[in-house]
Amino acid sequence: MIKKPTFTLLYNNKSATIDIAKDLIEASFTDHLTGESDELDITLADEERKWMGDWYPTKGATLVFAIGYEGEKLLDCGTFEVDEITVNDSPNTVQIRALSAGVTDGVRTTKHKAYDNQTLDGVIKATASSLGYTVEGKIEPLRIERVTQKETDLAFIKRLAEAYGYIVKVIGKRLVFSKISELKTAGSIATIDRTQMYTGWYVREQIRTVKKEATVTSHNPKTKQTIKFLLALE
Repeated sequence: MIKKPTFTLLYNNKSATIDIAKDLIEASFTDHLTGESDELDITLADEERKWMGDWYPTKGATLVFAIGYEGEKLLDCGTFEVDEITVNDSPNTVQIRALSAGVTDGVRTTKHKAYDNQTLDGVIKATASSLGYTVEGKIEPLRIERVTQKETDLAFIKRLAEAYGYIVKVIGKRLVFSKISELKTAGSIATIDRTQMYTGWYVREQIRTVKKEATVTSHNPKTKQTIKFLLALE
C-alpha cells in the first residue's frame, strides 16, 4: 500500500494547512547541512488571484512547516521567515520562498566585538544568547586567546564553527552543533523505502565545493605572535 504524503503549515502561528492545500502545486524543503539557511519553497495556483490580492503573503511572516505521511508522526522542518515572493501570469501562480533564519533585522545586524582569553563554547553561547537562541550539541571548551567579530551574530558563529571543525544548523531558535569527524561514523537517522515514494527521487553528490581542510589562526596579544595550524576535515 502506497503511503499518502501530507503536511501542516502555520502562518504567523495560525493554521493555514487547509487554505494552502486547496491551491498547492508544490512544496519543497531543502535541508542544508551547514553554511546556509534551510529553505522552504511553496508554489500555489492562483486562478482567482486571491494570493495576489487579500491573501498576499507578508515578507518576514513566519511559517512552521512539517511533512510526512498520513497516520504517522510528521517531520518538523522548523520555523521559516518569508523572504521572497514571485508572482507569475499565464498560468497564475505565486511562489513563496522562506528561509530558516537571517531575514529579520536583528539577525542581519553587523557587530564589532572582541573576545580575549575566552573558550570556544563560551563565545558561541554568549553570542547565541544575545540573539535569544539556544545551543545544542557538545562544543569543546577550547581556549581562544583573541577573536574579533566583524559580521552578523550568525555569520560569526558559523565562522567559529567552521574554523574549529564543527557544523551548525539553524532550526528555528536553536543552533545545533555537530563535530564533522563524528558525523562520518554516525548511523543513519531514517531509511526511505523506494516503494513508498509518491513520484520519484534523486540523489546529488557534490565534490568540487566540499572543503577538506581549514586553517585555524590564533593570536596571542601578550607575545604578539600569530600561530596557524591546519585542521583536516576528512
